[in-house]
Amino acid sequence: MNEVSALMDERQLLGQINERVVLVVNGDPAELESLSELISIKYRTLQATNADEALRLATSELPDVILIDSASQFVDEIACCARLRSSQVVRQIPIVLLVDPSDQDRRLQAFESGADDVILKPCRTKELFVRLQAKMRREAERIARAAELQCGNLAINSSRMLVTVQGRHVALSVLEFRLLRYFVMNRGTVLSRQKILNAVWGNVVVTDRTVDTHVVSLRKKIRECSHKINTVFGAGYVFELQP
Repeated sequence: MNEVSALMDERQLLGQINERVVLVVNGDPAELESLSELISIKYRTLQATNADEALRLATSELPDVILIDSASQFVDEIACCARLRSSQVVRQIPIVLLVDPSDQDRRLQAFESGADDVILKPCRTKELFVRLQAKMRREAERIARAAELQCGNLAINSSRMLVTVQGRHVALSVLEFRLLRYFVMNRGTVLSRQKILNAVWGNVVVTDRTVDTHVVSLRKKIRECSHKINTVFGAGYVFELQP
């Protein structure tokens, strides 16, 4: 029994496809369909034929892994990976590249462009699934670690978007939540307004004044917190423990 048949039998025994989602990118429609069909044995798939389409799907659907397959003249997998990594929304999604083993420099370029893993073609089906699963597992562990943030009497549950101060729930808007979480994850570090804009607002065009307005609102809502958002004149803000 070959590997694909074994995986098909496993799928029949389980009775359903894993709910994890893999975004498959390949510029050749025929190769894209073939690879997607293989991946769909275990996971739900999304398909993209170029970097723009991949970025749109990755941003809107937030797949668990992005798999970019080199297809000679059809798509530049290195440029595609770099394009995806430039997005604030997509930055944390694991990216795996399938590359031609004849070009060793290409493998190094893949990692430099932001790839989390590089698989040389052709690869065994079992190896492909094992490595995809490993990336999903590590990302799930990272999310779990980030789900609970404790800072003095402030607690943040990212998966539920829940904030408490001294055990009492604090109602925040989505942007206020993201702003507070960014401060907590970088507590003790002076953050410029530009850094805050890039991390919290991403590609949305807003002014420095927008940051100031949200900081004022956030300060009022967490005034009982043991840590405060202090202004560092000429530099930005710092989230730190009050003496």
